[in-house]
Amino acid sequence: MRLLLVLALGACQAKSPTGDADLRAATATTDAYFRALAAKDYAGMCATRTAAEREQIGKLSGSCEKGMEQQLGKLPADLFTGVTAANARRNGDRIEIDVMQPGAKEPAATVYLTREGSQWLLAAMPAAASSGSASPAPAADPVEPLAADDPDVLAAVAMIDAYVTAFVARDYEGMCATRTAEAKQKLAASAGSCVKMMEVFTRDQPVDTFKEMKPINPRRRGSILAFDLEKPGTARLFGPVYLQQEGGRWLMFERDPADKF
Repeated sequence: MRLLLVLALGACQAKSPTGDADLRAATATTDAYFRALAAKDYAGMCATRTAAEREQIGKLSGSCEKGMEQQLGKLPADLFTGVTAANARRNGDRIEIDVMQPGAKEPAATVYLTREGSQWLLAAMPAAASSGSASPAPAADPVEPLAADDPDVLAAVAMIDAYVTAFVARDYEGMCATRTAEAKQKLAASAGSCVKMMEVFTRDQPVDTFKEMKPINPRRRGSILAFDLEKPGTARLFGPVYLQQEGGRWLMFERDPADKF
């Protein structure tokens, strides 16, 4: 949800850089996303995303287009009035563009683009920059399966269950309480409060989307716990869901799909 949140800044007008064809191409992709968002052209919105992003967005709804419609179809038009995108620049093999709120000196968020074939497409935030995430564990760190009765697993499962319960109850404050401080800050930066943004992005999602979801397959890599989500009566798995410790509690954050485990 976090990346959809960041990119749903429909009032943005990306400032076209000069002198770099890749930066201009990335800006054009960003502009195309905003035009599709304004027109509620969900296929057009998906066409600006990487293959990994399209798959991730469509996991719960069956397709990227349906996921986009569920997440963004009823956003209030004035929610992002005056927001601008600026400062397109290279960072290794990706391009970054800042999202600025009116009067702000620091960006509220940053969108990321990577090259796929001949195109620059919108991608998930790198793990080190994503909401509430820690630096990705080194590749050499093993993924360790955990027992269901492990104390950390029990605490993390309780937090995931709390999110599911809050989602079903439309308890947006309760949903925010399951997030890391940085994740809540990112949500608040785009809409004034985490609670408001949770409401915008979940109020029209069917309750049955998460009802009775259960976390399974607990595992650890470094300091991060991961779970899949299983819906009883179906053969599909959702997730992964990631948690890290903060203030003695396991709290949820989102991780770059390219670094999933």
